[in-house]
Amino acid sequence: MRKRKPYPYPQSLPSLSAKIGGSLCEPGRVAAWLSRVALLIAVNLGSFCLAAEPGAGKLENYLVSLGFEPIPLRNEDYRFCAEGILAGRKYFFGVFTGLEVSELDNDAAPELKTLGNLHATLDDEVLGTLSDPTTVVMDKLTLARAQCLNQPVLRRPLRTTLGAVTLQGILGCDFLVRNHALLDCGARRLYIRAAAPSTNVLSALQTSLHRSGFGELPIEFKKWFSMDISVNEKPLHVILCTSSTMCLIDDAAAKPLELVAIKSGFPATDMLPHEIAGWGRDPSGVPRKLSFYKANLRMGPSQSSNACFVVTNLRTVAGQLGDNWQGWIGMDQLIAKAALIDCCSRKIWFPPAPAK
Repeated sequence: MRKRKPYPYPQSLPSLSAKIGGSLCEPGRVAAWLSRVALLIAVNLGSFCLAAEPGAGKLENYLVSLGFEPIPLRNEDYRFCAEGILAGRKYFFGVFTGLEVSELDNDAAPELKTLGNLHATLDDEVLGTLSDPTTVVMDKLTLARAQCLNQPVLRRPLRTTLGAVTLQGILGCDFLVRNHALLDCGARRLYIRAAAPSTNVLSALQTSLHRSGFGELPIEFKKWFSMDISVNEKPLHVILCTSSTMCLIDDAAAKPLELVAIKSGFPATDMLPHEIAGWGRDPSGVPRKLSFYKANLRMGPSQSSNACFVVTNLRTVAGQLGDNWQGWIGMDQLIAKAALIDCCSRKIWFPPAPAK
């Protein structure tokens, strides 16, 4: 397949207020062209089947035809990160659905302006009107061929090592929703789009996924993505957390679930081998004394008969977040099930299980 030439990919994203001269980004000619092409494709997609050629990259090709731009992700220590260019320098950004507002390390791209420097406010479609003078504006973040303009972030000491890379930034839920993202956990791809997809485009995408055997589960967005699952046939409300390698359940919620403790050895589970090997460290910030359990897990159409969970006290964290959730689903299940997190339609998609 002929390699596409790189081009600027303007984003229809937040615009700075008139105090500094109005909007700094417009959809532009590229986005308008993509929208027209996507609409033409969407009208005539009745027979399209993504699963016709497994492994042939059909999903990526199809999403590109609908105006989404693919961004390759690295799987480092079972968390995803993307390589980006900011202020002329290369940085690595984690892609974490467990974070409400995107963050940037204190030492990264020090020349970036804050709202205070700009004497401006920022009207953001996800976070609302931002007026905190310490909020930093990433004027142009380049991810693969996409150029994301005017992205607000919070600065804090952040440098975290994941595998072979050091993170200098984190792209959180606000970035994913603002940029109409799809996160393909199976193929390690992040897709973003210049403008919100039309009803026709969304309908065409969902029809194609259904015809390819994908099933979906609704997800809710209130600062974080959450969903209703069942563990041992009992309901549980959990957060989608790509910043956690493991699935966790609060110890109070775990009592009625009749979980089976993993007392010794490494029994066969759907968990990635690395996760059980990592008993001595805690990437999620919870206490290091962890208890491992196995159970039947159902996430919409996806089922696991031997899923692994960590049970610990999450009530302190849940109280800080202010949401009535009882645990979270981590990367062990999201990667194993090749989940497709659809921030546009507020759904998580699962491909058909491979034939035994």
